[in-house]
Amino acid sequence: MLIQRKAEAGFYNLNRTDLTFEALAVAWLHSLQNSIKESTYAYYSYTLHKYLLPVLSKVPVTSLEESFLEQAMQQIIAPTDAVHKPLGNSSARECLSMLRTYT
Repeated sequence: MLIQRKAEAGFYNLNRTDLTFEALAVAWLHSLQNSIKESTYAYYSYTLHKYLLPVLSKVPVTSLEESFLEQAMQQIIAPTDAVHKPLGNSSARECLSMLRTYT
């Protein structure tokens, strides 16, 4: 798990029980800002805010288990509340890739 390796290296403090997915994702995005192109940063930011955070923002990092993440991805790909249209293959893969980066 990438998050666990980063936590062990001191990048994240995962011992905090109040750490949410949003806080972790925003920290990750900020950590990339100077090492990627501006257009890539903008794309990651858009994807994060448009697709991932509406479903996962308030979820505690301690709750990010595989079965929960599978259900969350289904909600992201094909939302039942019509927040956005169902994602195509490319967008779904990008969301999954970003989600794997955090977890």
